[in-house]
Amino acid sequence: MLRYRSPIKSQSSWSPYSLSPVSKSSQWLLLSPRKSVRKIPKAPFKILDAPDLQDDFYLNLLDWSSQNVLSVGLGSSVYLWNACSSQVTRLHDLSAQQDEVASVAWSDKGHTLGIGTKRGYVQLWDVDAEKHIRSMSGHTSRVGALAWNSDSLVSGSRDRRIFYRDTRSPDMFLSFLTAHTQEVRGLK
Repeated sequence: MLRYRSPIKSQSSWSPYSLSPVSKSSQWLLLSPRKSVRKIPKAPFKILDAPDLQDDFYLNLLDWSSQNVLSVGLGSSVYLWNACSSQVTRLHDLSAQQDEVASVAWSDKGHTLGIGTKRGYVQLWDVDAEKHIRSMSGHTSRVGALAWNSDSLVSGSRDRRIFYRDTRSPDMFLSFLTAHTQEVRGLK
């Protein structure tokens, strides 16, 4: 008439004497439902035309600002594409100086753009006012790498030198490094 059953323990209970190498919190993670797989579209949502984009691995011709603006060096010109408004602006053309763009880099705040040229100059531009701030010399060959840290700008060149510059100082550079045996190709 009466049947006795032992209580069935649920599989999710965890015992301190368990032989499983997986802890209770890890078991909970393993048993929780998986998140959905992120879907990455196969087609681009925007295609930007980039004629005269140089095919040189050692040049840094693209940089994205903190203000959501993309700068692109195309031949002797620097273009800006605003991702919010899709507006394209030609910031500067170096053909008057018979020069070409070798690198571009935004400052941390995204209002100042550094441009390294093939003739060894570094130009600073106030992008909001579309105004040239200053040019800095020192390199004897193309400036293919630029890196910002607040008001400090470091430039690396094919001449194997790295210049540390303070953009607030009237000096062209504060210090330099000459330890490289080949072109400086990247800075951070």
